[in-house]
Amino acid sequence: MQVQQRLKKSLPLNISQVVSDKIFFVVVLFSFRNIFILNFFYYIIYLFLFPLSFITTVLT
Repeated sequence: MQVQQRLKKSLPLNISQVVSDKIFFVVVLFSFRNIFILNFFYYIIYLFLFPLSFITTVLT
């Protein structure tokens, strides 16, 4: 009887812990994806800007 009560008390905590871990994982995943996308955009901008600046320095 006591063990059953203990299980009932600890079970919601475990479930909430798992849910919060999942949410944390999803948030981390999304933030990493966003960082990656931002870096990708910056990389593209650099790819466009660097040749332009290079060409202008060579021409002048």
